[in-house]
Order: sequence, then C-alpha cells, then structure tokens
Amino acid sequence: MLLRYGLLSTLLAALVSAEIEVDVLGQSGKIMIYDAALGKSDPDRVTMTMDYLHELDENDKVVGKAGSPQQKHSTETFANQRFTYSNIQEVVFSNLTADYLSFDADVYSAGTIKVETYIFKENGTITTSTNETLEVVEGDFKFAIQLIDWNWCDPCADGNATHIDVGVELKGKDDQPTEDDLGGGISVIMSQLINIDGENVAMPDGYPKVITKNGKTLFVFRFPKEVEGGAALYDYDPLITTGGPRAEEDRCGLFCRVCG
Repeated sequence: MLLRYGLLSTLLAALVSAEIEVDVLGQSGKIMIYDAALGKSDPDRVTMTMDYLHELDENDKVVGKAGSPQQKHSTETFANQRFTYSNIQEVVFSNLTADYLSFDADVYSAGTIKVETYIFKENGTITTSTNETLEVVEGDFKFAIQLIDWNWCDPCADGNATHIDVGVELKGKDDQPTEDDLGGGISVIMSQLINIDGENVAMPDGYPKVITKNGKTLFVFRFPKEVEGGAALYDYDPLITTGGPRAEEDRCGLFCRVCG
C-alpha cells in the first residue's frame, strides 16, 4: 500500500498487518502501534516520535543550526522534515519472520536519517547489527536508527561536530516512561554499541540516556563521529519488549494475543 501525503500535518495512514495496526501520524516521523482487535484504546499501544537531531561539538554545543536550509545540520523538531514511509511487508530477520516498516528523511542537506521497525511473528533469537544476541517472542517490537551518508560540520559557521544526538519519544500508557517501564510492564532493551561502517563502537559514557525536555520524556542516542570525515552508515538498534520473568510457555511479546 502506498502512503500519500497532503499538506495537513494531521494526515493519518493506517497499515494493517495480521493482528497489528501501525498508524503513520502525519509526515514528521511519528507512528502508533497497537493490537488491531483492540484499536487505539489498546492499553499496550506504543507511540514512537522522532523529536530532534543535534550535531554537537566537543563541548556539547549545538552546531549547524544557523544559516539557510543548505547550511543547517541540526533540527529542534522533525515537523519541518518530510519522512517517506515504506509499505509494510513480511521479512526474515535472523531467520525469524517479522512485519517490517521503514521511514526516512533527508535532514536539510546534511544526510539521511532512517528508522527501521520490526514486529516479530515468532519466538527465537536474533542477532543485531553489533553482533549482540537477544531473545524475542512473538509480538516484540524492534527498531533501528540509521544515519546515512552524513556530511558533518567540518566545520560549519558555528563550529566542528564530534557527535550527533537523536532524541526519540517512546511512549506507552505511562505518562512518565523510563527505560525500565514505558507503562504496562513494557521495557526497552538498549545496547551501548553502534555499528559504524561495520565496526562496533561504544556510545560515549552515559548514553543512551533518558531525559525530560519540554514536558516530554525522551530517549537520547549519541552517535560519535569516530571516522575522519564521517562514515557512510551509523546503525543503532534497540528492542522494546514486555518485561518480567515468565515461564517460556507463558512468554508473550508486546503485540501478540496468544496468551492471557
């Protein structure tokens, strides 16, 4: 199904796959995922919103925020960036079937940010881009954030960039989510590793982290420049899952309905 975009930021396009519904909210990098049988009142629904992207110098000063769109590298909001969404499709990830949706946007002329999402349709073990293994169950939701062909401030008028922060709002039913609980026992499994052009690199100390900004709880992922001149691909992929120890036969992911 092709998604069409108009001028209204409130455009809603629904993608239905099996028992899961993914609503694309506007064109600025916001999606809602929920059980199609329960609709948007699903207590375990998750909303994911791309909030900001900052290039920063070694002193954590934001750079690349001034000048024309051709000169900018940082954005306080993705509302002024246009995302393109893929069709939803069934794919194989680490030998497990999953429903896949991606969306990407060019951030001014600096480069492309891409988000890949997967909802797993069976239990098993996956291997991430950093060669870490994770146990998943049917209904678990994984996403990856990628920076592609990024032209770093080297320099921009206001300085040289050494890293990029991407702020993402992940919200369950809890008004003040944390990494351990988005609400309803839903947690985020975060790696500290980023794959940079095929090499695993640790995020700087303290990252990823959770902050409160403008009344929103944001997960902040820091991408170090690392490679002189920048790399072609920066890839980070955490996992959202239901928390708490359970017997294997009782395990059920965020969006499966096989257990009560």
